[in-house]
Amino acid sequence: MNPEDLQFKPEEAKPVTGRAHYWKFVTAFLTIVVVVFVALWGLARYERYTGEQQVKRLADAARQAEKDDYAASMTDTYGGKTPKETIQLYISALEKRDFTLATQYFIGDSATRASMSLRGTPDARLIEIIADLKKALSEQEQCDAKMTECSFNYPISIDLKLYPNGIWKLGI
Repeated sequence: MNPEDLQFKPEEAKPVTGRAHYWKFVTAFLTIVVVVFVALWGLARYERYTGEQQVKRLADAARQAEKDDYAASMTDTYGGKTPKETIQLYISALEKRDFTLATQYFIGDSATRASMSLRGTPDARLIEIIADLKKALSEQEQCDAKMTECSFNYPISIDLKLYPNGIWKLGI
């Protein structure tokens, strides 16, 4: 073979036509579009997955809180066997000025709010509250169909809820 045959000869190079440029551009453009589409699809899947995981963690936390509340309510012994008995126990505690005991007749977090409001109540107002509670006891309670929630609405509004262990608690 002759060394001249291996040399590059410009007259033999094929000129790039407009058609070849067009197809290279189209191929590059479509490749970019596909890559962007796949990336956006992957990002959407990732966000959906992380959202589902967050919802699952929240649901698990809610179930655990519900179990904890149930366990706490099963061990709670403060309350009466009937709505009226619970109100009578509450009145008795107020008459003795035993606000710690009085707040034990309330549902969960309501006890904290009740404790704060009772401790600052003047004696004259406390006597009025006790009188209103006694008047409410003379009225007929209104209960839901399942007999799990009852209320007295005159002269003050009193809501009660039946705990799973069979005792009635006051609500605010």
